[in-house]
Amino acid sequence: MAVDTLSKAFWRSVEQHAEKPAMLVKREKQFRPITYRELGRRVYAFARALHELGVRKGDRVAILSENCPEWAITDWATLCLGGITVPIYPTLTAPQVLEILSDSEPKVLVVSDRKQLRKACEAIEGSGLSPQMIVIDPKDVSDTPNFEQMLNQPGALTESELQGIVQASQPDDIVTFIYTSGTTGEPKGAMLTHHNLTTNIEAVLELIDWQPTDLFLSFLPLSHVFERMGGHFLPIYAGLTIAYAESLFTLANDMQEVKPTLMLGVPRFYALVMDRILASVRQMPPLRQQLFYRMLEVGKVYSRCGREGKSAPLGVKIQHAILDKLVASKIRERVGGRLRYFVSGGAALPKEVAEFFHAFGILIIEGYGLTETSPVLTVNPPSAPRFGSVGKPIRDVEIKIAGDGEILARGPNIMKGYYKKPEATAAAIDPDGWFHTGDVGYMDKDGYLYIPDR
Repeated sequence: MAVDTLSKAFWRSVEQHAEKPAMLVKREKQFRPITYRELGRRVYAFARALHELGVRKGDRVAILSENCPEWAITDWATLCLGGITVPIYPTLTAPQVLEILSDSEPKVLVVSDRKQLRKACEAIEGSGLSPQMIVIDPKDVSDTPNFEQMLNQPGALTESELQGIVQASQPDDIVTFIYTSGTTGEPKGAMLTHHNLTTNIEAVLELIDWQPTDLFLSFLPLSHVFERMGGHFLPIYAGLTIAYAESLFTLANDMQEVKPTLMLGVPRFYALVMDRILASVRQMPPLRQQLFYRMLEVGKVYSRCGREGKSAPLGVKIQHAILDKLVASKIRERVGGRLRYFVSGGAALPKEVAEFFHAFGILIIEGYGLTETSPVLTVNPPSAPRFGSVGKPIRDVEIKIAGDGEILARGPNIMKGYYKKPEATAAAIDPDGWFHTGDVGYMDKDGYLYIPDR
């Protein structure tokens, strides 16, 4: 199923899955679908508008917004034109936003609402920067073009001309600058290419045993490379469906409503869910508490046997079968009842959290990577996870441990470099192509990577 650029992959999915929901979005208290055909129509319309504003190959389009379909549409439209998307966390301050805008010099800046528009205007005041502003939510904003207006704006770019640009895209073309402070505190724009991201997506898809019916629930910020690749590019690349959580506060209800099969999160999220489950158990009658803790004990034994490739003792099997129906199935219902995998990244997942969820039949797949590695370097294989490790290198990625214990990585997913920072690039990627992660770790005899101080 491989194609060599994300823009070609996008239009392949639009053609192959035209009537299938590409996205589910909460509107008027209900999740409503945007089909692949409709998504393609909107991406073309916004690409046409960006083209009218002068966006051409290599030009930057910045996004200062929370997650929403318009974020995704802006990203796809930009890369279909050969432009470069610059995501900016909506939580950053005006001076921090200015640092990124000054370095990337975007032609267009898409902001979510009046609050972010005010911040952007404050950031660029007196800087000499003058990107064209577009606001997604036009409420109380009358003097700035809004997203819907841009979608309906006529333009000279035809659909066939856009497809010509898409077909001319090359694997080594830059898709995005993702700014990371690294160890120095100075923002550096990691330049990621189509090749970096498509090879990473393909290698990950080989591991997760994805199904055409898979549905991702997206709530992590799209400004972060983890969600951008795993919960944005990857599902559309594979023709799957993305549901956007309404907010962090509604996440529990959103899981119940959309019933995701895959979901990306950070360790803090999983630990919080575990703590909430345990808190609710403490409010239960004594008998139900006993059943819960017995399930937890039996489930951990059953899980450990499975992970070690052993058959659980007969008594454990019998207890597990009974308690799974009485207790574990109720826990799984809390996350929608269809979840096949949670995926964890961004920090170390405590071993006890992974063991807790797996005792109830919910596998958290932990991986490891960085912005500069697009991002995935290693993944715990679902068929043989080792809790406490970050798994094995994915296909075509090499990992080695330097003499001082630093983890080095090499592969097709290593960034092109830092934008306008050749010295920082040379310090990060040595002449042999090894990226220096700055993390210390070790590998066991079976090739699983451990990062004790992560």
